[in-house]
Amino acid sequence: MDALQPWVPPGTAELPPTLPGYERVERYVDAVTGRPMARLKPGEIYVSREDEWLSTTVGSCVAVCLRDARGRVGGMNHVMLPGAPPAGDGQPGRYAGFAMPALIRALRRQAPSGMAIEARIYGGASAMAASHAGERNLEVVRHALQQAGIARVDEDVGGDVVRRVMFHPHSGQVVLKVQAMRQE
Repeated sequence: MDALQPWVPPGTAELPPTLPGYERVERYVDAVTGRPMARLKPGEIYVSREDEWLSTTVGSCVAVCLRDARGRVGGMNHVMLPGAPPAGDGQPGRYAGFAMPALIRALRRQAPSGMAIEARIYGGASAMAASHAGERNLEVVRHALQQAGIARVDEDVGGDVVRRVMFHPHSGQVVLKVQAMRQE
């Protein structure tokens, strides 16, 4: 299977290289800003040492952004479900019980200072009145961060909104766009 070749608008920067193992994450150069972007889909994890933005959109799902400020490296995951994946699940990154330790391990492998990791959490909305998936996702994510000794420096969670999260690991900057969920 051929690797997808991202579209690069004329006159813009090239995409920086990816770390091994993250080649399947969609990457492109934003047509408006000319900045390299990595767009995570549900269940994906991405870690970068490059000057690029990471983005995803979450409702009841949770996006966790980790960053080592001294090492200028960071990563993001997009968690859909609490708990651990069942045996044989082909997409274990959808589960917080897999995605959180995987993201933490990946970042620690890349972070030279190791102990300067900080976390930002977004999402965990109440998508449906009867579902508590967002709350359960947040519980698992917060527990994993606490167990790993990683401080939360920002979070925007809960409610009945959809959040588009754009994270720049080099600077720690987050651009958050929030809109109400459609009720049907």
